[in-house]
Amino acid sequence: MPRGTRAEVVLTYAMAAPILPLPTQQPSRRPAQRPPPRPDLDTTPANFMRAMARIAVALGLNAIDATDLAHEHVRRTWPTDRVAPLVLRAAMTPTTTTTAAALALVAQAFPRP
Repeated sequence: MPRGTRAEVVLTYAMAAPILPLPTQQPSRRPAQRPPPRPDLDTTPANFMRAMARIAVALGLNAIDATDLAHEHVRRTWPTDRVAPLVLRAAMTPTTTTTAAALALVAQAFPRP
């Protein structure tokens, strides 16, 4: 243990300790420059109108010949169209026992309270 006053001891230890460099601030990294996004050609208004026309044709053909379903006709005739099949799968009103004759027999099988 070193001898001397407390200030001398602290000074001795401080001088013996290695002097560490101050932490330097690293330059901030700029985010990588990304190219501008390409416009999606499926989201143009002209493509939406084209899809609606194709859907109308497919639904009209489905009304004439019920064996040719509208979504199958769109998929077969315009395989690259991504909008028309999505619109054809859109939401519809739920089926109830009053609107579906096949479910009426199932509804009669359950006892009513």
